[in-house]
Amino acid sequence: MVSVTLSSKKVYIGYILSTPNLSPGEQFVGILPIVSGYRDKDTLRLVTTTNYGRAIAEGAIPPKDFEVTVALASVEIANFFDPDIFLLFDQSPIGTSDTAGVAEQQLALPLQPPSPEISDAQIDTTRPGEPKD
Repeated sequence: MVSVTLSSKKVYIGYILSTPNLSPGEQFVGILPIVSGYRDKDTLRLVTTTNYGRAIAEGAIPPKDFEVTVALASVEIANFFDPDIFLLFDQSPIGTSDTAGVAEQQLALPLQPPSPEISDAQIDTTRPGEPKD
């Protein structure tokens, strides 16, 4: 999974469905969000607000319909995200020790990979500059 923080401080955690190639007109990336939220304006800590995982897993709507298209110009930070590692970090403010369950409460699990309903044909795996089939 990846975590993408936008200039608005909105955060999407999920899977990349489509990437731009080297063409100047390609300026967007498609994300299948599993969790979204925002960065706190003062601490920049992640605050989750929406868990799409259950709706996607239950097939309420086809996963491709959850795709969020983001302008590359609005991306401030993009990095790999591992929910198991995230939960290992102490999420309490520095200097305090009351941390029990804070990360688990902030990150609304389950975070699961896309279901088999998303075929390989639906996920754009071409590398930038490669022709698409």
